[in-house]
Amino acid sequence: MMKLFSTSLLALIVAIAASVSTVEAVDAIYFEGGGSTLRGNINGFTKDVVKIQQGANEREIPINTIRAINWDNESRDLKNARTQEQTGNVTEALKLYESAKDDLGSLSSNAQSDFQYLIARAQARAAMGDSSIIDTAIKALEDFKAANRNHFRYYELHKYLGNLYSAKGDTANATASFNELKSAPYKDYQMAAKILAADALLKNGKLEQAQQEYQAVANLNTETPQETARKNEARLGLA
Repeated sequence: MMKLFSTSLLALIVAIAASVSTVEAVDAIYFEGGGSTLRGNINGFTKDVVKIQQGANEREIPINTIRAINWDNESRDLKNARTQEQTGNVTEALKLYESAKDDLGSLSSNAQSDFQYLIARAQARAAMGDSSIIDTAIKALEDFKAANRNHFRYYELHKYLGNLYSAKGDTANATASFNELKSAPYKDYQMAAKILAADALLKNGKLEQAQQEYQAVANLNTETPQETARKNEARLGLA
């Protein structure tokens, strides 16, 4: 009887441990503006949405509502790199991203593709303060774009690509990049594209054209916090 009880207890412990492991082995989506965190298995995405599986249910999360994603099994270096990048310490972030490459084998293919983007984005941010690496940063983003045309980072990358081309004085490619961002199905992304185009015009001394772009965004009605944030950016540009 005791042996049977012990065996049953052991089986229960194993089952609970397996259950806990399954629950903890998840990806996490953090939303813009705070709020709740969504946990599950990110099993796919498009340019417009990230698909996350929760039990038998799959949800499609619009990309413009996502602030960040933490991936299952990501290393401490990757977590720290993301934090350093968010706080503006891009040099340290790039070092940590480089260290995190050793642990890529533990990540899903979706996470690995996102990792490649994070490195390219950090390079782009670094290049805005160091013109000597602009071409390298542009190539990293263009290479990612060519290989991932239906990636959930697709629209976002054009923000950085456009800024880099603008800093380089390549107006044609900067405009093309901002127009690609403008083609997103989300109003706040379209507003962001107009603001970035206005920023570029302002840097090039085209004050009247920049003012028109800022004003067009500032005049829009808004329905979401993201849209309101973009409207406030446009007002700041006008000021």
